[in-house]
Amino acid sequence: MNIADQSALEALLGRISRDLSAIQDTQKLLEANHENLKKVATSIRKHVLLVGYTKTVIQSFIENGEISKKVLLDIYTGSEIKNDFKSISNEVDALFPDLFNR
Repeated sequence: MNIADQSALEALLGRISRDLSAIQDTQKLLEANHENLKKVATSIRKHVLLVGYTKTVIQSFIENGEISKKVLLDIYTGSEIKNDFKSISNEVDALFPDLFNR
């Protein structure tokens, strides 16, 4: 192989190497964004449940004019909706399956 051919080959291999690195970096960004989207979706779903429960309690208060200590404790601890929180992870995983199935 002459010097010109060797230089061209080195240039091509260098370009391929940089492109592969860029692709790997892009894949890492995509995976990080995917995980962040899962966290955001989980947070939104949890807050929707919390707001929905609080809305129900407020409506009940408006109608009845009272809130029991148990209901206040449930609002504070979230115990009334904890079981619903557990299913959120499964729902979000179904919405955002693994990207590359490793």
